[in-house]
Amino acid sequence: MPDTDPKFDELKQKYAPVLRLIEQEGVSLSHLDLRDGKLFLQGVAHSEDARNKILNEIQRINPDWQSDLTCDLRSERQQTDAPQAGQTVVQSGQGFANRN
Repeated sequence: MPDTDPKFDELKQKYAPVLRLIEQEGVSLSHLDLRDGKLFLQGVAHSEDARNKILNEIQRINPDWQSDLTCDLRSERQQTDAPQAGQTVVQSGQGFANRN
């Protein structure tokens, strides 16, 4: 069932340019809802550049965006760089390395 809270509609309208950019950039949103009175969006961008464009647009719309928005937006690179079972976290320019 869709969220029908007036605050949700208000925040979606406020951040409509961000939502359009998310669509244009092909970001895969896993969550778009209202949590603790804030617009919550979570997803994965295809690139760090796309992620940065969206974060910059959020900042342009509202420099104090944390007051009404929670944004958990990762790039695919951030998703694939997570350590896997059997790996020791060794951060380098190449991501994580297997030290076994």
